[in-house]
Amino acid sequence: RLHDVDFVFFVIASKETCGKRFQYYAAATHCAIDSVTYRPVAGYVYVCPYWLYGNRMELSKWVEVIKHEITHAFVFSRSLFRYFPGAGHYEKEGDLYVIPNVVDRITRLDWETSRGAMEHDVFVVVTPKVREEARRHFNCSTLEGAELENHGGIGSAGSHWEKRLFEIMCEVDAEADARMLVKRVGVMRKRV
Repeated sequence: RLHDVDFVFFVIASKETCGKRFQYYAAATHCAIDSVTYRPVAGYVYVCPYWLYGNRMELSKWVEVIKHEITHAFVFSRSLFRYFPGAGHYEKEGDLYVIPNVVDRITRLDWETSRGAMEHDVFVVVTPKVREEARRHFNCSTLEGAELENHGGIGSAGSHWEKRLFEIMCEVDAEADARMLVKRVGVMRKRV
């Protein structure tokens, strides 16, 4: 039995977690939530041993990968957004969720493509702190919040920032500095 522990993190190295073509460095999530605060109290990370032994990455790159994965277990996961303070009842829409006061679906009417403008739905984190940081970052006072990735299926959609807009907490950002998430986007500060 553990005492005076805020979070327990399990690390598992298994070739089964590497994907069919060793495309994954690692993956993580929470596995237990406090029944009073709804904060994660335990999580795990799967590490692909191929990248540890068969095709070694630099230690600094591994540090960034693990920081990215720890962030998923602590806070940045579509399955945790519904526990954010002020979150309303969530509704699943495809692979993503709409959660009042946390994640909203917004239709862009002027989405630019090679074939011209079209309508496009995006999922946006709309908590007050994220909205404030996104507006400051993009210098846009009317921005609704920060867009979530909407492609890549269950492993990336809704649990990463939109990679065409952000450099951190994107699906493939092993070299990104995860500390910028705290500084720039403000998700972990008071969790919203």
